[in-house]
Amino acid sequence: MKALSLNTLITGAIGVGLACVAEPFTVVLLGEKWRSIADIMAWLSLLGVFGSVNYLYSPLLKAMGKTRTHAMLDVYQFLVVVPTVFFAATYGEAALVAAGRFGSIFLILPVTFWLISRQLDIGFSELASAVFRPAISAASMAAVLVGVGGMGIENQFLLLISKVALGGSVFLLVHFLLCMFAGIKETVEYELLQKLLPGRFR
Repeated sequence: MKALSLNTLITGAIGVGLACVAEPFTVVLLGEKWRSIADIMAWLSLLGVFGSVNYLYSPLLKAMGKTRTHAMLDVYQFLVVVPTVFFAATYGEAALVAAGRFGSIFLILPVTFWLISRQLDIGFSELASAVFRPAISAASMAAVLVGVGGMGIENQFLLLISKVALGGSVFLLVHFLLCMFAGIKETVEYELLQKLLPGRFR
């Protein structure tokens, strides 16, 4: 569970944050002519967040000798992803393909969690509690960043820096408050925040 919490904490902050600043990030990194691929980057960033959670238990299942379960997951993912991507590619552009691939993860994750819970004797409540705080923090950050829009800043570099600073602050603040209100002292998130803010956590 600690691995899942840490994975969600890191990928949630980075992936969701990158999706929210995809346009200025693309312009600053690649130039104005590549602005059109910002939507693709945003979808792929979100896919990375959920995909990393989905694939987190793959090495664990292999190490435990659960080869049949692992194979079942691989086959199911193939059957979901390939038709979805093919359909999106037939009727849309690259951004729609990326969006379709992202959408397919919501058909995969519930099945993955169900199989994992059976094989490792882990309840859905335990899985949910492991990702709850990072998920709420990431959602809060996304809401703020989408809400502020362009912040009235025309320079893309300044806009990128401003939104990264704002988004990071919101993520850390919400996560800090959730941990404090819950009185959490035995989670990987708490341990990480304890190292970052030693005077606040005891």
